[in-house]
Order: sequence, then structure tokens, then C-alpha cells
Amino acid sequence: MSIKIISFNIACWDGEDGHSRVERAPRIIDVITKRDPDIIGFQEFTPRWHELLGDFINENGYEFFNMYRAESNKEGTPMLWKKDKFECLDKGYFWLSDTPEVESKGWDEYDCHRICLWAKLKEKESGKVFVYANTHLGFGDKCHTDSVKLILSRINAHGTDSVFITADFNFWHDTPGYLEMTKEFIDVTAATTGEKTATCHGFNPLNALSNPEASVDVWFGVHIDFCFVNPKGVTPIIGKVLREDYDGKFPSDHNAVYFELELK
Repeated sequence: MSIKIISFNIACWDGEDGHSRVERAPRIIDVITKRDPDIIGFQEFTPRWHELLGDFINENGYEFFNMYRAESNKEGTPMLWKKDKFECLDKGYFWLSDTPEVESKGWDEYDCHRICLWAKLKEKESGKVFVYANTHLGFGDKCHTDSVKLILSRINAHGTDSVFITADFNFWHDTPGYLEMTKEFIDVTAATTGEKTATCHGFNPLNALSNPEASVDVWFGVHIDFCFVNPKGVTPIIGKVLREDYDGKFPSDHNAVYFELELK
């Protein structure tokens, strides 16, 4: 059974020069519509985004699951899946902190709340069951490694090897967080297309197409959006960056990333 997925940090703020959320919403819809994904993981989703994208979500048959990371900071990492294709068996969320069951700030060096959502889904036609998680990590090596350890322990506890996770991870290749994740899981893009081009570009056309060497001095222009899978239960088919612009304007300050997976 194959699954098409898009992970997309859609930027919670209004950019300048044609990059307000109102102007970007049709571009985001176009990127998604072209691929017709079975599953979508957003990052930086806010109530304003719900106003702008809610009709599209409903009209295209997606079930929507969200929990904002804090009552005082309504930003989330919602998960969407096609209602006609999947049955939700269970779902939940936890904070990336030492007290994951309650709203709490954790290890983020920027002192933000970080949350991870998960769902246990059954593909209706085949009956195959899998666990999908979506999140947005904070900053700092300790934040990354501790968050990865917590996420993996939680999603692996569901008793299936068919597990995958999407996110803006805020880390890149060869950093401690990436190395921690790839001890057990596979980077879908690295395993298929091998692409390392930028996913985070800050609305800058040069960054959007660049492939610089990542360092602590380089932020925009690096590949920080991934899908990782448990290879015991999931086979990576394709992972690629969707580098699209609309007359020089972008859907977001990140490129969307597209994945195809096969459940074993």
C-alpha cells in the first residue's frame, strides 16, 4: 500500500512584498492540489490559517486533527488525512519536555512550547495499520536529541513497525539531532533522490534554489524538513523538495517536501 505525503511549514506570519498569508494561501492550495496527497503535515498553523484554508480542507475530504502548542501561543502542527482512505483508530499529542502530558516548555533554546501530534490510522482497503506523527522541533542540540528520543519512544510504543514522522526539524544533515534520528529511522529523501537542496529559504530566490554547506552561521538555505521512517515497516519510495514560485513569489518561507512510502 502506497501513501503520498506532503510536509509543509507554511509560516505563521505575514511576509512583505506579496507574501502575506492572504496572498500565499492560493499558492499553498495549488502546491497541495497538484499532488493530491493522502496525508498532510503542516507546521506553523494558526487560527488565521484555519480561516484561510478551512474550506479547502473540508472540500477535499481531509480529516483535520490539531492541538495548539500553548493557550498563549496558538501555533500548531496539525495532521490531515483523507477520510475516505483511512480510519483513525487512535490519536493524541504530547509536549516535547520533561512533562510531556501537560502544556509545558521543554528544551527549546528559544523558550517556546513544542508539541508533537500522532495518529494511529488504518488503510480501509488493505486493513494495514500505521502510526504517523508530525511536529516542529525547537532549537539547540540538546533540544533536538532529547526531542527525538522522546518522540521515538512514544511512537514506537504503539506496537507496529509501520511508523513515520514528518516535521520542520530545525536540524540538518550530520548534526546531533539528525544522527540521533537516523540511528533507528531512515531519511526518506536521502534514501531515494538524495536531494539536499534548501527547504528553508526565507522568501529569498537565491536561498530557495541553493545547496550550501550547512553551518551554524547559515540558516536560510538549508535542508531542515524531513520524513523519517522505520525501515522494518515502511519502504521509502520518493522524497523531493517542491521548489515552486508564482511570478517570483512563494507559498511560504519553506519549500514543501513531498514523499511516497510503501507500507510492508
